[in-house]
Amino acid sequence: MFFKQKSKIQWLFCGVLLCQSVPVLLVAQGDVSPKRSVVQISGLLIHNDNLEPLPFVHIQVDGTRRGAMADSKGFFSLVTYAGDELLITAIGFHSVRVHIPDTLTSDRYTLIQSMMQDTIELPVTVIYPWPSKEKFRDAFLNLKAPDDDYETARKNLTLAEFRERAKYGKMDAAMNYRNFINNKTDELYYGGKLSGQSPPNNLLNPFAWSQFLRIWNAQKEQKKQKKALEWDAYDVED
Repeated sequence: MFFKQKSKIQWLFCGVLLCQSVPVLLVAQGDVSPKRSVVQISGLLIHNDNLEPLPFVHIQVDGTRRGAMADSKGFFSLVTYAGDELLITAIGFHSVRVHIPDTLTSDRYTLIQSMMQDTIELPVTVIYPWPSKEKFRDAFLNLKAPDDDYETARKNLTLAEFRERAKYGKMDAAMNYRNFINNKTDELYYGGKLSGQSPPNNLLNPFAWSQFLRIWNAQKEQKKQKKALEWDAYDVED
């Protein structure tokens, strides 16, 4: 009876030792697999032909949802593991795969990657804006071409347009300054502070009277011609 009880105690003690040794064995086996180190990737993406930076290129860690996008100067930065593979894609360029070495001794890795432009040939497509050549010829012959730049500028620089703008427009800084200086000059010159000279009066100026009479006669002549045209139109209606 004593030996049976002793054997049970030995078997129980062996079971406890076995249960305690199993986690230690599993941890030891887990330590056998190497740990992947974290690496800070910094890179620059350039064109293969002119070495110009490529903006907004997409960089993705292959097989994962992690990635980054290059900025306007082609620079990117992301964190990944050593041994991963980067998939670099951009519209109009061939995709590039870059393998991160798993033998890095540093936690930083610098990359300068060039990308080759992808040429896509599309089939020839002929677009006709009109159902037939005859309708296109008629529309082309009846087309009213717009004015060229010279004609547009000439219309914008007409005298009536300038008068309308001068009437309702406001003076800018330069015009205000010129007007102030002119008024100040007249005030100093004719105000008696410098020369004491009185302002000019065109009442006794023969050239001013000659211009006035010339304009007056021209206006009278225009009124006569206008009345003559009105009488001629009245006679034709009768």
